[in-house]
Amino acid sequence: MGTYTSSEATLNNPVLLLRKLRNLIFGTNRPPFWMRLCCYVNLLIWLIFTLWHCISYGVISARALLLTTKEVDVEQLIFDRGEKLGFEPWDFLERLLQYHAFAVACWLLILLGIILCWRQKTYFIYVLAGGAALYYLVLFWNMGFRYYHEDTTWFDKISYAILLFNALIMYLSMRFSARDRPAQFWMEDEV
Repeated sequence: MGTYTSSEATLNNPVLLLRKLRNLIFGTNRPPFWMRLCCYVNLLIWLIFTLWHCISYGVISARALLLTTKEVDVEQLIFDRGEKLGFEPWDFLERLLQYHAFAVACWLLILLGIILCWRQKTYFIYVLAGGAALYYLVLFWNMGFRYYHEDTTWFDKISYAILLFNALIMYLSMRFSARDRPAQFWMEDEV
C-alpha cells in the first residue's frame, strides 16, 4: 500500500470533500450572526420554491405515467384549470411546463445571489434582485396576472417578500458597514 497525497486523501474522505466544497462555495469567513440568520431564512425559502418547481415540472412531465400507475389524470386537471383561467388547454400545459423550467433557472440565479451575500459581496443584490425580477417576468409573461392572482398562494407572496426584504436589509447593512471599515492602502490619508 502506498501513501496518499493530500488531494487523494480528500477524495477518499467524504467529510473532507464536503468541507472543501463548502469552503469553495461559501468561503472561509463567516458573516455576523444576524446576517447568517437572514441567509439561512433566504436559503430555506429558496429550497421550498426550487423543490416546488422541480416537483411540479416532474409531475407535469410524467403525467402519462401517473395516469397508468396511480390513475390520476393530471393532464385533464391541468386542462380544466387552464380553461378556467382563459387559456387553450394545450397552450396552458406548454406554458406551465415552460414556466416551471424557467423558474428553476431563476431560482438558481437567486441561489447564486444568496451565496454572494454569504461571502459579503455587495453586488449580490444585483444577482439576487435580477433573478427575482426575471422570475416575475417569466411568471407574468408565460402565465399572466390572473394566474398570479388566483393560483399563487399568500405563502408564496409573503415568502418572496421576506426573501427580498432580507436581501435589502443585508445590502444596506453591508453598505453602511463598508463606510466604517478602515481605508484601503490606496486611499489612506497621508500623515
